[in-house]
Amino acid sequence: KNELSAELSYAAVYNTSLLKIFGYDEIPISNSSHAAVNVRSFVNINFLIDVSASMGIGATSLDQQKVASAVDCAFACHINSARGSSPYDKARAAGATMRIDVARNAAISAVDVSEDTAEFADQVTFGLYKFSNELTTVVSSSDARASNYSFLKTALRDEILLDMTNGGTNIGGAISSLTKLIPKSGSGLRANDRIQYLIVLTDGVESGQAWTASKGWFKHPSTDENSPYKTYAAHEVNYALDAETCEKARKKDIGIFFIYTEYLEPIYGDFGDHDKLRFSFVTNNLLPLIPKRFATCTTEADNVVKATTPAEIEQTFTRIVKGLSAPLRLY
Repeated sequence: KNELSAELSYAAVYNTSLLKIFGYDEIPISNSSHAAVNVRSFVNINFLIDVSASMGIGATSLDQQKVASAVDCAFACHINSARGSSPYDKARAAGATMRIDVARNAAISAVDVSEDTAEFADQVTFGLYKFSNELTTVVSSSDARASNYSFLKTALRDEILLDMTNGGTNIGGAISSLTKLIPKSGSGLRANDRIQYLIVLTDGVESGQAWTASKGWFKHPSTDENSPYKTYAAHEVNYALDAETCEKARKKDIGIFFIYTEYLEPIYGDFGDHDKLRFSFVTNNLLPLIPKRFATCTTEADNVVKATTPAEIEQTFTRIVKGLSAPLRLY
C-alpha cells in the first residue's frame, strides 16, 4: 500500500595480495542493506456507529442509577417518544451519560487526533455513518466537506443520537450497505485513490425488532438471523453477526476494525421476566461468540478491541485513528 522498500545485497570474491603468504588467495565478502519509507498517503476513514436502543444504557454504574431514577427504566431509549421529551433526553437532563454519548465524544476526539497528526491538507477524509435497523449516511466520504474537521465534529454532535424510530440493530446489514458505498482501497498516492478503512463501534448484539408510529412493533424486513438466535415475540429476535459479512469489504481491501463495547446487562431500573430472558440469552449465548465472529470478519484478531468504560472507548477510538493517520516517517 503506502510502503516503498529497497534492499541491496551483494556477494563477491576478493583476490588477496599480502594474505597469499598465509595461503589465502581469495576471500569471500558480502553484505546487505535495507531501507523503507512510508510515502505521504491519502487516507479515508469511515466511522460506522451503533445508535440502536441498547446504546441508551448508562455509561457507568452511577449513570445507570441516574437513568433508572430519571425514567424508571434500565435503558434511556423508549423509541416511541418525541425527540426532546424522550426518556433519553430526560436522562441527559438529569446528568446521566449514556453509552451513545460516550461513542459520540470518542468519535469527536478521534477527529481531533487526525487533525493534529495529519501531515498535509486533505490527507485524511472521513465518512460518518450510523445504524440501527438500517444504515444512515451522516456525511459521505465523497462529500466535499469530508476533510473539514469542524464540520465533521458538528455533524457528530448533532446526528449521533439514539434512533427514535426502528431502534433495532442490524450490524451485518449496515456493513454490507456501507461496503457498497466505499470504493476499493487504493494506493494512497493520490486524493482520488485513498486507502480505505472502516471502524465499527457497536455492542455486537443484533436485534430484529423495530417500531414506527404507523406500524407499532414489528420484525424489521432486514432481519437475517443466524444460529444461535432466540425469538421472544413475533417482532423480537436476537443473534450475533454473521462472520462472512465482511467478505466483500475484504475483497475491496478495506481495513476493518471493531470497537466492541460489550453489551451491558442492566442492574438498575424496571425490567420483568421477558427482559431477564433476553439478558440471559445474550450473556450466556451471544457474548462468548461476538468477539470471535468480529475477528473472523476482519481476519485480524488485533483489529477487534473490547472497550467498556468511557475512558477505554475514547482511548481505543483515538488510538486506532492515530495509527491510521499519524505522520509517516522515513526509517
